[in-house]
Order: sequence, then structure tokens, then C-alpha cells
Amino acid sequence: MQQALLAARQAGIDVAGLKVGDAETELTLERVGLLPIDAKAVEDKVSDWYLRNGIAARDRVRKEASETTDAALEAAEAALQAAAAALRLAKQLGGEAA
Repeated sequence: MQQALLAARQAGIDVAGLKVGDAETELTLERVGLLPIDAKAVEDKVSDWYLRNGIAARDRVRKEASETTDAALEAAEAALQAAAAALRLAKQLGGEAA
């Protein structure tokens, strides 16, 4: 990889910030044709990326569903409390009318 970085510098390719052993460096050098592309390694990296992002998306959906459920439960509880208060008031008014 050091030779590939040296070749990239000599070819005028900006390699600032790239380090030997870094996955991003390896992908960059593969993209510009200075390293042979390891199809299995690229597939593994893509699979890992999809797995991590898929899990993150699932977790976001679960969190949003939980928040929506919590809000619905709070609204239902408030409605029940309002109904109980209305029932108490109706009983109180009914008792006063008698």
C-alpha cells in the first residue's frame, strides 16, 4: 500500500489524509486503479455498511413507533380522565337537581 500511495503522489493524486492500513485509503487507491480491487473485500464492506444502516433504520422506526404509542396512550389517558370528570360533574349536577 505504501508503494501505491507513492505512485499516487507521483501521479499528482491528492493523498493528503490517507494512511497505510486505512480502509478509506485502500478504497481510494482501488478507485484510481493503483491497487487491485479485491471484490470480496468490497462486497464485505458494502454488506457491513448495509447491515449497520439497516439496523440503525430499524432502531429509528422502533423509536418513532414507541413515541407514537406513548403519545396515543397519554391522549387516551387524558380522554379517560376528562370523561371521569364529566361523569362526576353530571352526577353532582343530577344530585343537586333532585
